Amino acid sequence: MGGSTLSRIVSWDYGFLDSRIAGEPDILTTRYDLVVAMPGANIRGLRALVQELIPAAFHVNVKRETKDTDVFVLTAPSGKPAALVESTGAGGRGGPWEMGDGKLEMTECSMAQLTTVLESHVGRPVLDETGLSGRYDIKLKYDTSVRDGLLDALRSIGLKVDPARRPIEFLVVTKAQ
Repeated sequence: MGGSTLSRIVSWDYGFLDSRIAGEPDILTTRYDLVVAMPGANIRGLRALVQELIPAAFHVNVKRETKDTDVFVLTAPSGKPAALVESTGAGGRGGPWEMGDGKLEMTECSMAQLTTVLESHVGRPVLDETGLSGRYDIKLKYDTSVRDGLLDALRSIGLKVDPARRPIEFLVVTKAQ
């Protein structure tokens, strides 16, 4: 990982979104080049090794902490909205997605994948409480000049996106003493 912030390294290694990494900004935003070679290792083994290396290499502590947090909750108050199109793809893992210039297009996405994209966009946790278990092809256009333009686009197709407070697990990165 070249030129990555410690926040990005920790995010990849622990499988947490950036919006769920907390700590002192000067620690999290410093950029590093990280190279780890483990011939024959699988991704799980590599991540386990990096989790051991991070505290020693960067002189930090990384711990999990749950705290009440401002979130957005995605719901489907009337069940599956008619505008939400069931995917005809057979992959089952989620297909390509594209976001920018006022559009969001996702193929074969689950609601969990949609909330991950939303969370990255809004910079705060987004929780899936839709109860929808299918995979969908989503094509939305939204107004980029409006702060919640993407959330408004979701509301327009029958999904509800509301602010709430929920206990959320974070990774907290602090300087080692």
